Amino acid sequence: CNAVKVDGRGKRISEPVMLDTTRVAWAANNKIYTTLYSEDRKSVMLLKINNRNSSNFVFTTLLFDNQLQLRYKHQIGLPMEDRNEYFTDFLLDNEGNLYFGKFLKRSGSDYVSDVTLISKESMVEAFQLVPLKSNEMLDEVKLKIDNNNRRVLLNAFYYMQRRGNIEGLHFWV
Repeated sequence: CNAVKVDGRGKRISEPVMLDTTRVAWAANNKIYTTLYSEDRKSVMLLKINNRNSSNFVFTTLLFDNQLQLRYKHQIGLPMEDRNEYFTDFLLDNEGNLYFGKFLKRSGSDYVSDVTLISKESMVEAFQLVPLKSNEMLDEVKLKIDNNNRRVLLNAFYYMQRRGNIEGLHFWV
């Protein structure tokens, strides 16, 4: 994974800098890295997930400052209990903390259950998992960071019966 600075017209103004390398198998998926940046553009994170072991995904996070100097590199395992577990978008706050959600969508089901908010502080090599309770059937789980108030907002549509109309918005802070 390389980075290069470009000007407003997309012209290269620096030489490429190698940020990380990964050895992959010949037939592997070529989508390896997810690039995240904070709202204030002072932190950049490279995230890669090794899902070779379907019961334990290994996350590698590389946090850089706005000059692309490496601040922290961590490797963390995340148990995956069901093959129908999915992630929300991955977001980075202005402090360099990573946030994302994990939820279960059973095959043949059109709703989401078992929503968990997952966070990783910039300096800490561990995930913090917060299970979120709901009695409704949920769909379209989305995450947003409120940097001004140092909060994480997670919401989802909810409905009261299978294949029913959307009743409202379920909201966690």
